[in-house]
Amino acid sequence: MLPRRDQRLGAWQTPCREVTPTESSTPPIRNKAFVVRLYPNTTQTELINRTLGCARFVYNHFLARRIETYRQDGKSITYAATDKELTLLKRAEGTLWLAAVDKFALQQSLRDLEKAYQNFFRTVKTTGRKVGFPKFRKKRTGEAYRTQFTNDNIEIGDHCLKLPKLGWIKTRGQPDIHGKILNVTVRRVVEGHYEATVLCQVEIPYLPAAAKFAAGVDVGIKAFAIVTGGNGEFDHHANPKFYRSALRKFRKAQKTLSKRKRGSVRYRKAKTKLARIHRSTANRRQDFIHKLTISLVREYEVICTEHLKPVNMVKNRQLALSISDTGWGEFIRQLEYKSLWYGRLVSKISPYFPSSQLCHDCGFKNPEVKNLAVRMWRCPNCRETHDRDENAALNIRREGLVAAGMADTLNAHGDGRRPTSVGSGLRSENHATSVV
Repeated sequence: MLPRRDQRLGAWQTPCREVTPTESSTPPIRNKAFVVRLYPNTTQTELINRTLGCARFVYNHFLARRIETYRQDGKSITYAATDKELTLLKRAEGTLWLAAVDKFALQQSLRDLEKAYQNFFRTVKTTGRKVGFPKFRKKRTGEAYRTQFTNDNIEIGDHCLKLPKLGWIKTRGQPDIHGKILNVTVRRVVEGHYEATVLCQVEIPYLPAAAKFAAGVDVGIKAFAIVTGGNGEFDHHANPKFYRSALRKFRKAQKTLSKRKRGSVRYRKAKTKLARIHRSTANRRQDFIHKLTISLVREYEVICTEHLKPVNMVKNRQLALSISDTGWGEFIRQLEYKSLWYGRLVSKISPYFPSSQLCHDCGFKNPEVKNLAVRMWRCPNCRETHDRDENAALNIRREGLVAAGMADTLNAHGDGRRPTSVGSGLRSENHATSVV
């Protein structure tokens, strides 16, 4: 029987929060997605493309209806009203073809439209900015539709998947799909390439006690992540730079596409080739981040990171491409949900905390380190020499433990240290993500 998580942390320090339930209880139920590639035949391919077109038509039709109704009456129509109109629309003389596709895909388009409106009004209320109004959908790569599970209309077979209206389709990918099926999203990645995402409810047990306590993770551009356990050892994970490494392929494919006549067969082929390069780059980046995040979750109980805001960081035109290529936002997202699944803790510190400028040994703040060209610096106070990224990782680990209620009182050499002299406002955005 595994001990409670707060008991496991007793050797370090029990977190100042309630930790429930115990790891020996029934594993919690989580929503997990399984992605498989579809290999439809000619008839199924035609029906998938038709369903995508019908879902797009329904979305655009009722978006136009909502806009026109609001202009005339000053009041938009509700989701319930659009649902009733959809039934009449499928029986109308000019749109009988809507009844030939999966009904759940059309209903999901109405739900997506309603959610788009809700997100728009929520954004206006919270930020005061009039942004994010629903837009009309276009025919493009990456289109998808979602079908709901009901009355066993979706089944999982041996290297095949049964979907409404489509029947059994050959698949390749994750063979261990299990749990209670909720829905399936069918996506046209590029022309001739289709994927299905099966969302299931599964029991995911917590991981056993980790071998190490807390990790400080400093992400960057030169190195993707520098990880330290606070014992003076550092793991440098190189930045693969997937987009930059494929930049020559992107330019060549884009140049070829620009020379093709729009709408021609050669244009579609060139567009498909470019989309496949983009897809390959995204898949390689996802694979790298998945492997790194799961290794951190398995190795450490507490993971301390910065509360990054990539949307603001890409405003720097000189670093925008490099920042976008790293995928920091996806890295933090995966860390959070995997920690939630496996019973770990992610502690994020304020983005304004000067992790690179503070000397981890004495707490002296050196404003000259703001210059990104400074990779090594010597503390004027204690004369200790620091690597910029390694020092930041140590400071992030210490500050993250403070945010989680587990103060670290040792420096990199294992000696006692003085509290750092930072401003009172620097820790205003620190927070720990409770995961159990």
